[in-house]
Formats: sequence, C-alpha cells, structure tokens
Amino acid sequence: MATVSARVPEPAEILLWQRSIHSRSAELRLELILRYLPYARKVAAHLYGRHLRCETSVEDYIQWACL
Repeated sequence: MATVSARVPEPAEILLWQRSIHSRSAELRLELILRYLPYARKVAAHLYGRHLRCETSVEDYIQWACL
C-alpha cells in the first residue's frame, strides 16, 4: 500500500479558507472551488481507473468530484 504524506497548506491558502468561513462570500467560495478543481479531477480519474468494469463514464466521476 502506498504511503501518502500530508501536504502543508501555504499561508495564502489558509487565509483564503479563514476569509471564506468568516465572510460566507460567494466569490471566495468560487475561488476555493477553482483552486481544488484540478485535484478533484485527478482523484476522479484515479477512482475511475480502479473500476475498469464499471459502466459509469469518467465524465460522471469528474462531475461527482466537482459537486
């Protein structure tokens, strides 16, 4: 089993989360979504690759990851 090390967030990332939590701003929420979207797509593609006999398309996995 592969070992995964935790990524240490950058100070700007921590500040973005704090501002988003306190302000509940739609703009900051969108900024967080866009920041993590590439990671969500990568995880979705990885999960899709593990289920080769699944009838669900990779696009569906990516859509679920984006929710």
